[in-house]
Amino acid sequence: MSRTRYDYAQKIATFLRTHDEPVHAKDIYELFNVSQGTVRKHLKNYLDANPNAKAKVTGVYPVNYSEEISSFLAENIGAIDVEDIYNLFKVTPGTVDNYLREHLHQYPNDIPRIIGFYPKAETVVALAETEIGLVTGENLFEINAHCKRTIDAITKPKHYKFIEGLLQSYLEEDGQTIRVSKNQLINSLYENYVDFVHESDNGIISRAGGINEKILIRGLENAGMVLGQNFKKTGNNSEGDLQVECRAQNSTKILYCEVKSYAARERLLRGIQDIPHPDKVAVGFFLDPDEFNPDRTQTLLAAGPLAIYMPDVTYEALSANSIIQTTRRQDMLYRPLSRFIDDMCNFSRSGNLPRYLQRHEN
Repeated sequence: MSRTRYDYAQKIATFLRTHDEPVHAKDIYELFNVSQGTVRKHLKNYLDANPNAKAKVTGVYPVNYSEEISSFLAENIGAIDVEDIYNLFKVTPGTVDNYLREHLHQYPNDIPRIIGFYPKAETVVALAETEIGLVTGENLFEINAHCKRTIDAITKPKHYKFIEGLLQSYLEEDGQTIRVSKNQLINSLYENYVDFVHESDNGIISRAGGINEKILIRGLENAGMVLGQNFKKTGNNSEGDLQVECRAQNSTKILYCEVKSYAARERLLRGIQDIPHPDKVAVGFFLDPDEFNPDRTQTLLAAGPLAIYMPDVTYEALSANSIIQTTRRQDMLYRPLSRFIDDMCNFSRSGNLPRYLQRHEN
């Protein structure tokens, strides 16, 4: 045995003898002032030569990230900050992110346990399906609400902790009462919290959009449509977010779908206007019926959509003057979200969006 290997083996053996419980490989890496790769090589050589010692060392390369994460969650009660997950491994947080996303996709019930980490959109939707059932036209809004609660549960603790620290200096002795002037509170929130929101929630809007698209995609797939064959996800500004295709009579017809989240604002109008094709619709989980008042409805009609889908509860709350407005085909402009999946399936088969002539009864 070489002097170098002997030194490594001796130091590893001594370290293990001083610990009754299993140790993590990262603790052994820290014994030496050399690269992790060098220590890993000598550690593996030591364990190969001393098989009985293998039970005393966890996390030896190659690391089973999912197993390590599961063990850590099992050993700890309640919610875990993602930083604690990062500290389990001697690799960059970015590397851990990739393995953590895969772990959560395989074990979606672990999502609520980890604070400050956003899983893949399909994972969030899969978790909703395990509790509600497969995505259908009838439960699109319910699935969306579940996904929103999941994202809120990940996001809110970070904000709570930050605001709690921000207001710490204003706490009374009871630790519960805050005494602060209105101007002090406003200034403190403006100077600190606004920046925190921009930094910590960077990408939240696009992440929510990705989840909403995935909900619709799952609904279409569950209805028998095939991604890449009957419809596809585009992501191009002028081509909509989803495209539903009909290949009939040796030609292809495309319906361009603009997907939005909860607020219409100007983004809905711009999204519809940016699609240069006549066969286009918009679909979203819009919450405020006042965003579709009669004046706004006329502006949306001018953009030329064949239909705009919204949650049934929002649709039912539209004013009579809004809900009766018709498109150039003399269909109702607004349609309940629960019709979206069936309408897309119909277009994929026939190349035509089904007529919708229902009138508001109020």
